[in-house]
Amino acid sequence: MSGKSDGGAGTSIWGAFALMLMLVLFGGMILYGNGAQLLDSNKLVMHTYQVVGQLEAIRSSITTAESATRGYALLNDPKFIDQFEISARALGNELNRVQDLTDDNPDQRLNVKKLRPLISHKLQILASGIAKLKADPKPRTDPNSPGPRIMSEINATLNRMEDEENTLLSGRQAANTQNWNRAAAAFWGGIVVQVLALVALLLLARRVLKIQLRARVAEAGHRADLERQVELRTSELKSTNDDLESFAAAVSHDLQAPLRHIDSIASMLKEDIQSKLNPEQDSEFGRIRREIRRMNQIIEDLLRLSRTARGDVHPAPIDMSALTAESWQDVEDRAGRDNIRLNIQPGVQAEADPNMIRILLDNLLANALKYSSKMESAQIEFGAAERDNVTTYFVKDNGVGFDPTYAGKLFQPFTRLHSDREFEGSGLGLAICKRIVTRHGGRIWAESEPGKGAIFYFTLHPSVSSSERQAASGTMYARRH
Repeated sequence: MSGKSDGGAGTSIWGAFALMLMLVLFGGMILYGNGAQLLDSNKLVMHTYQVVGQLEAIRSSITTAESATRGYALLNDPKFIDQFEISARALGNELNRVQDLTDDNPDQRLNVKKLRPLISHKLQILASGIAKLKADPKPRTDPNSPGPRIMSEINATLNRMEDEENTLLSGRQAANTQNWNRAAAAFWGGIVVQVLALVALLLLARRVLKIQLRARVAEAGHRADLERQVELRTSELKSTNDDLESFAAAVSHDLQAPLRHIDSIASMLKEDIQSKLNPEQDSEFGRIRREIRRMNQIIEDLLRLSRTARGDVHPAPIDMSALTAESWQDVEDRAGRDNIRLNIQPGVQAEADPNMIRILLDNLLANALKYSSKMESAQIEFGAAERDNVTTYFVKDNGVGFDPTYAGKLFQPFTRLHSDREFEGSGLGLAICKRIVTRHGGRIWAESEPGKGAIFYFTLHPSVSSSERQAASGTMYARRH
């Protein structure tokens, strides 16, 4: 593959990546703006409901005060005086609350200014009536009392204020509906952009890998210069793989932030309109959140896959039994399951990179737990045995198993033998396992039958040279994709 083609492919990839990133950021900005508008319109609607509620509370309190006065006149029971005083105090607080809520509306300010002396006058009349009844319990009717006229004015003022708020409410609800429609359209547009970005990334990666494959096939025709070509192509392949791993890590990292933002917006949207959702719409929101979490898991696994291909392997003595116990604790906690039994063979040792082996065990144990989770008596086992004079480690479960015909496909990225409805997953966990084992110069394979569980075996040879491990890892990466 010529330097010119390498440069052209690299330029096209980074140019496409820059364009995708700009689309994602632009979509995020639109989502944020629409979400902010929706929240503001919701606040205005809730503000109007609060004003109407306070007006109803004023109407109720003044009615209660009047009823308490009549009750005292009829029954001469002091509890009605207490009821009157409670209502009178409540009216003061309610008027202050309405004044605070409507301070930005000049018409309502005038109405509150008119309402306050009317209510004060009404309470004075009622209090005067109670005082007269205390002096002379015999009830009397004053035909000249201004009480009914003042009450009529109070009700008329309250009605005007409620009409004003209802008019505002109608306009605000219409604006809220428009903002919701725009936010929903922007949300789905953001999802489409994310999906298109991922698809474009995969297509670009596939294109580059095809270029590499053609270069490797061309090498076979140059037997006379084989040693020089092998050295040249190995160097080119390592450089290109390093670039691809860095590229995948950068893409994975930069896609997570917009996903978290989309998830947050979806959560806020659902909370704001929960009462308006029908069961189908509520289910769709749940589906959106699940798909966001699934996409985030795929990105996390892609990032983990890229990390296992970078850096040197640092072998050290490992207590595999203890490391398995630690890994199982974390896997079990994340899964929220405590009814699956793990048997660990004691004293199992290895020489390997501890950090990479921990990732390997996490994925194998999580895989065993997932596919054993539907068994009534689930059991998982870890141990090691000598096979052909090589220490072979294994993770065994009694789960659903798989058709051995497809055993060779298990370790390919995004290849799954069970649907998402049966068992969730990204299809990258076992690919990560193979990457780690290959980097240690070992091999990994699986044996199973449907309904009879599965056993995953792996070997480790950390003494393999760094260049051999890197070449093996690069070859595996090219074949899988």
